[in-house]
Amino acid sequence: DDRYYYCIEMLKIKSKLGHWRDADDFRTENINFIQNYSQKKTLQQQADMYMALALVDCAAKRYNDAFKLMKFGYKPQGKNDTKLLEIMITGVYLLQQSGDQEGLEAAVASAQACLKLFSEFEFSWSRAYYQKCIDEAAEGII
Repeated sequence: DDRYYYCIEMLKIKSKLGHWRDADDFRTENINFIQNYSQKKTLQQQADMYMALALVDCAAKRYNDAFKLMKFGYKPQGKNDTKLLEIMITGVYLLQQSGDQEGLEAAVASAQACLKLFSEFEFSWSRAYYQKCIDEAAEGII
């Protein structure tokens, strides 16, 4: 588990810092392990892998590849599914980075609609946190 989550976090960090070549190299070196190990994980846990890989492609300006990765067939786990919200926020970021203004506006609206469906959160500050994440993703900050 430790190696798997280390790989996922390294992909995200390198991508967020804009070090796409390092992220690409790291993915190439570890992709067999990541994909094989992810088969033992739940779809929610696999979502982290797909989002991390999409961020690598986004950092490398391979937006079509990033969007393809985000269509991995995630099924919502109820109306308070924070993983779905994280996926939607990642989609907002990808659209902002790609320059698709029309798609960005629709993605922001969808993420905000998803957030409004939540009836409970783990923490009292979570709603404001996720709204801030949506707003920042729309500005290119993730």
